[in-house]
Amino acid sequence: MLLKIENLHSGYGKFLVLRGIDIGVNEGEIVVLIGPNGAGKSTVLKSIVSMTKIQSGRIIFKGQDLLKIATHDLIRLGISYIPQGRIIFSNLTVKENLLMGGFILDDDLLNSRIEIVLNIFPHLRKKLHLQADSISGGEQQMLALARGLIADPELLLLDEPSLGLAPKIQEEVFVKIQEIRDSGISVLLVEQNAKKACEIADRVYLLENGEEVLSGGRDILAHPLIQKVYLGG
Repeated sequence: MLLKIENLHSGYGKFLVLRGIDIGVNEGEIVVLIGPNGAGKSTVLKSIVSMTKIQSGRIIFKGQDLLKIATHDLIRLGISYIPQGRIIFSNLTVKENLLMGGFILDDDLLNSRIEIVLNIFPHLRKKLHLQADSISGGEQQMLALARGLIADPELLLLDEPSLGLAPKIQEEVFVKIQEIRDSGISVLLVEQNAKKACEIADRVYLLENGEEVLSGGRDILAHPLIQKVYLGG
């Protein structure tokens, strides 16, 4: 297993958010975390990248204990985190944003990785010279995804990538996430659009009040709890 979270209790300061979470991500799969606002989904991702206070439990990536690894060293291990909100360097150009994503690479490898990523996001090739805050919201989300891929991670952590996007652009984002998985990169995805996220998932975890209450494959959509609470059925 590429990533294994065991009996995780974590939160912020004295405030405990996650209570006994167990989550795993295998190589080459999309694992989705769904649940209501405040369920602790984003806290799972932040715990992986050491942005929370972990009270107990383990987070193991490729056999290494991430609790002993500094946040800035995670990219060298093969973990890339794309937070919620289309976080980009707005005062830099699209190309400069991509260059920032490969700060750990030498020039030849960086240029090669940019070409590979632009083949995944060809629309960005036409925008390389533009300032990042001048492109559309959907393009900014694609840029955030692209920048996260520059360093060639083995695990991509995505927090609400479809948030605030028009339905058509949301569809494009989910297609790109599948393409990323098919290229060999594992994805741990937090997403409010439960139906669409489950459709592209290999496995799904449902969180409520900081606890894991249900897990399964994409057929989890048929579960009465999902149908009633999250899909309106």
